[in-house]
Amino acid sequence: MTALYSRVFIIVDILDECQVSNSYQQRFLSGLFNLQAKCGANLFVTSWPISSIEKDFEGNSKIEIRASEKDVREYYEVVIGR
Repeated sequence: MTALYSRVFIIVDILDECQVSNSYQQRFLSGLFNLQAKCGANLFVTSWPISSIEKDFEGNSKIEIRASEKDVREYYEVVIGR
């Protein structure tokens, strides 16, 4: 299927919520990395900064994204402060 496209992106949000027990998280990552190697897919993964996950992605690009105080206030006013 990926051969139909010039670029493929796989997005995984909140990887840290994937179960660590029974090696689910490690098997999931192994599958992702295999897919990336076979198809040249680009991975975009988000997670809290957890050392075991950071170790799995060593040598790859990393961007730290944090909400500013203004973002939190705006979210509160729009969503919670109704």
